Amino acid sequence: ERHGEEAVDGQLATRVRFAERGGGRSLVKRLNGDDVPVEGVLWLDGTTGRVVRTLVKTRGTQDPGMRPPPSDGSTLMWVQTSFGPIPPSNVWGPVEMREWSRSAERVEVTGTATYSNLRQFSVDTTTSYQLEGR
Repeated sequence: ERHGEEAVDGQLATRVRFAERGGGRSLVKRLNGDDVPVEGVLWLDGTTGRVVRTLVKTRGTQDPGMRPPPSDGSTLMWVQTSFGPIPPSNVWGPVEMREWSRSAERVEVTGTATYSNLRQFSVDTTTSYQLEGR
């Protein structure tokens, strides 16, 4: 569902919220195979339609920058990815991914990945075939 507009890295972006529905086909699973429903936000450039940021989190998890709720034994996590032109080719792609998680045992893990020097490769192929019997 559309949820307003917000400046992201100096450009106006449309916020689109989403949430997985129940029914047993969640993208995230526990080690025992149980579903972990997720929700989140996409920030889209209103002019180009490009994704400029994503946030995916388990239900009940705070947004980045907010204080985590007291532990109730559930696993919490969020992953936020920012997108932009990546030099030297300026292809649009992930620029930074930040994540936070807290296990049911209250172990917290944080991480940041940055992406640079994106390289493009090209492949040329030729296809030939021969019909049987000819």
